[in-house]
Amino acid sequence: MKREVKFKAWYEGKMYEVFSYNLIANTVEIPLLRFPFIQEVIPDNIIEYTGLKDEDGKEMYEGDIYDIYESKDATSTNAGVLLYENCDIVKHKGCFCFMIPAEGINPRVPVPIYMQEDRHLIYKGNIYEI
Repeated sequence: MKREVKFKAWYEGKMYEVFSYNLIANTVEIPLLRFPFIQEVIPDNIIEYTGLKDEDGKEMYEGDIYDIYESKDATSTNAGVLLYENCDIVKHKGCFCFMIPAEGINPRVPVPIYMQEDRHLIYKGNIYEI
């Protein structure tokens, strides 16, 4: 199964689509309307597309934050019962996961995104904006 490989970069308080990514020089090309068009970006500020879209058709990226609700009732306009709040998407052992609040020793546990397919997701922002 193939998936589209795309990145975004947080630069000067704004998220930009990455046109090209030079791993050796650690630079990205982003659509700035001023010179220089190629920017050095901190590696932690580059996020990867998961290959998935949420129910609203929005592309889901590493670092996006969602509230997770019970399945949306088709006959209702409400989102249902809030299960988990402010769950961000991370890459964990080669899999994109939601970091879900937990009890005990680990305050958050990674849960693969596909395990939340029957849930209603509401996009809140990303780790750079919130």
